[in-house]
Amino acid sequence: MKKFSQYRIATRLKVFFRRIVKTCRSPRGKEIFTYLCFVALAFCFWFILSISDNRERTIKIPIELTNVPSEAVLLNDAPPYIEARINDRGSIILGYDLNNIPPVKINFSQHDNKKDAVIISANSVIDYLRGQLKSTTTILSYTPDSIRIDYTLDAGKRCLVELNGTYTPSPHHALGAEVIVTPDSVTIYGKESRIKNITKIPTETFTAENLEENTVLTVKLQHIAGTRTIPDSVTITIPIEEYTAKTFSVPIVVTNIPKNYSVMTFPSHISLSCIIPTSRYAATTVADFLVVTDFRELVQKEGSQAAVKVINAPDYARSIMLAQDSVEYIINEAAIPAPTYHDTSATDTL
Repeated sequence: MKKFSQYRIATRLKVFFRRIVKTCRSPRGKEIFTYLCFVALAFCFWFILSISDNRERTIKIPIELTNVPSEAVLLNDAPPYIEARINDRGSIILGYDLNNIPPVKINFSQHDNKKDAVIISANSVIDYLRGQLKSTTTILSYTPDSIRIDYTLDAGKRCLVELNGTYTPSPHHALGAEVIVTPDSVTIYGKESRIKNITKIPTETFTAENLEENTVLTVKLQHIAGTRTIPDSVTITIPIEEYTAKTFSVPIVVTNIPKNYSVMTFPSHISLSCIIPTSRYAATTVADFLVVTDFRELVQKEGSQAAVKVINAPDYARSIMLAQDSVEYIINEAAIPAPTYHDTSATDTL
């Protein structure tokens, strides 16, 4: 079957090429071919004339900073390129377009002010540009016209990372253990007066919603003017786990019982069901829940049914439900013992 399909394809290709050859040999085909040759020849003449004329073009020349001391931390990066508007013959412009212009290499030590910055003046920038371009090329304008790169030789300061975002699980999932930030602290560099009061570096604002599985995010740190943070981004690991159902038999507690009264509920325990994160299944016990009925409500209503409600539960427990919303009860009033009186009217006779 496969060989038959290949044979049919080959046959169709042969027929197609025969038709092309036949068309080219026909009078109409020869006319079309002659026309295309004249179009190609005209294009060649136009191209030769266009590259002979002077033209303007904007080019971008990369910048590379060299000989940076290992102990120096740059507080701001050099611009990625110098954008220059140039004028030259079309052939030279075409050469710039076809061939990558080598980057401008700026020597750190040559422009270091020996204090806190590398400063490349406008004259130096134009000299660098001329060194990368042909002698016939005219530089009409360029940007930036000067470059300043601040740096510091100080050791820096270690600061904690502060999360600045929101992350929520889906309705059927829960946040697992503690969110992990890697690294949990970073080093900030800058002038002492600028960084002395900085203790935490916040992340950029981020949002992660309806998470259904463990999620790893890479978030950049907020940039503080005049400083540099290394590293400038952190990895945030958000653990997500599923919920599981669990049922408890919780005792019913009657609140606000006055002295000399007691209350019995039937039943004395009630079934409570909820869903909790799988990791907290074993650690969650009856003691984490409190189901009550209020004595003051009992004496204000008729009948023998007491409403019950949950007033305390773990914050991670969801869909909390009681097997019933009321129970029967009996109020008992304790008997008050009668006071004992002593006859003091008779007196002993000596």
